[in-house]
Amino acid sequence: MAAADINTAQFSLQCGLCNQPFHRFCNTCQLCLCEDCIGKHVRSLPLRQHDIVPYINRREQKVCPRCIHHPYQTFEAYCQHCDVPICIGCLAGSQHETHEIINVGEMRKLIKKETEEITNLIYKNGTAKFKVIRKNFTI
Repeated sequence: MAAADINTAQFSLQCGLCNQPFHRFCNTCQLCLCEDCIGKHVRSLPLRQHDIVPYINRREQKVCPRCIHHPYQTFEAYCQHCDVPICIGCLAGSQHETHEIINVGEMRKLIKKETEEITNLIYKNGTAKFKVIRKNFTI
């Protein structure tokens, strides 16, 4: 997160837990931390093996979106009835118990297949229209 100072055209990066400048990074949680918040962060998630390093030595990873109802859970499944990704916490609740649920990996495959089909359709239609336009265009 960056807070802009319009008057000086400078910006500072802020700790993920407070508004202070940070110098550390938790590789495990992908979170920027100031010195004061390191202990609070580690205590808030005691079961994780935190790898806190100087920010310059960070290892950024692809971060999966987190559930808005269960912030420490990533999406593991997809509710086809509600058309939304869900986490294990949502899956365990009653809201989706009668709905058709599929694995997120399966949903990715379906989306990829649909995207390829749409792309091919656009390509075929576009190529055909281009040929007609080119045929009718003379220099």
